[in-house]
Amino acid sequence: MLNRNTLVMVVGIALILAAPVFAGTLEGNYNDLLHYLNIGRFDMAKGYAQATLDSNAAPLDLFALADGSPQGYALIVKAKESSTDTALADLCGKVVDIIEQGRFIRRSDPKIISEEIARLSSTSRGQLNAIKRLQNAGEYAIMYMLEVLGDDARKAEWPDISSALGQMSKEAVRPLVAALQTNNIGVKSEIIKAMGKI
Repeated sequence: MLNRNTLVMVVGIALILAAPVFAGTLEGNYNDLLHYLNIGRFDMAKGYAQATLDSNAAPLDLFALADGSPQGYALIVKAKESSTDTALADLCGKVVDIIEQGRFIRRSDPKIISEEIARLSSTSRGQLNAIKRLQNAGEYAIMYMLEVLGDDARKAEWPDISSALGQMSKEAVRPLVAALQTNNIGVKSEIIKAMGKI
């Protein structure tokens, strides 16, 4: 038979082992946050939201996780906007803010934009993916696309860039209008055609 001290020690060890541990990897904490939001265990979700924030993740890393699971990101946004638990809403709001910072960095990164412009002249699948990413970059991509249209050394890429320009979103109109100031008649003509398609 167990004496009282032994029983207290066994119960204490069991409680320690049963307590949630929030010190995993960024991906693990983020996925656990999504899981607990999904099943309605908001007490656990708060812990994993805090662990995600405490990891001091780079915004691009957190954005990559959110981009890989749009439904999961929607869960976090829903918790931020409609949770009656103010602490959970606040934590989810902070996670969303970091994800949005990553989204901005990603869409305005000149290196990534330049890679996607070059990919327009690759395979048809690569071209479709590049157009999608350039559309996501929006107005940030226009300057780089027009720069290539003005570069005689990259003439082979012009038809693909011209086609992609016409598929950009309405966000692209303002930078296209500003670019009409160019003295390059060929580029000006492509800008006008693209604006007509948009």
